[in-house]
Amino acid sequence: MRLEELTGKEIINVKNGSRLGVVDGVDFQVIPETGEIVSIIMPGGGRFFSFFKESLPREIPWQAVKLIGSQVILVELDNTY
Repeated sequence: MRLEELTGKEIINVKNGSRLGVVDGVDFQVIPETGEIVSIIMPGGGRFFSFFKESLPREIPWQAVKLIGSQVILVELDNTY
C-alpha cells in the first residue's frame, strides 16, 4: 500500500470510539533507510478556545494501527490519548 492510498481515511481509536483525525492532516515519521513507518503525527488544534493556547502535535505509534480499511484506519490507544 502506498501512503497516497491512505489519504482521506479517518483515524478511529477502537478503545473509546473517538475520531482522531483524517489522514489528509497528518504526517508520518519514516525510517529513511528502510521506508518503515514509525508513527503517525497528528497536528494539534481544533478544540474550542484553542486560540488561547496552542495544542501540541500528537504521535500515534505505528504498532497501535490494528486495521486499515477502505474508509478508516483503526488504532488501539489507551483512553489517556
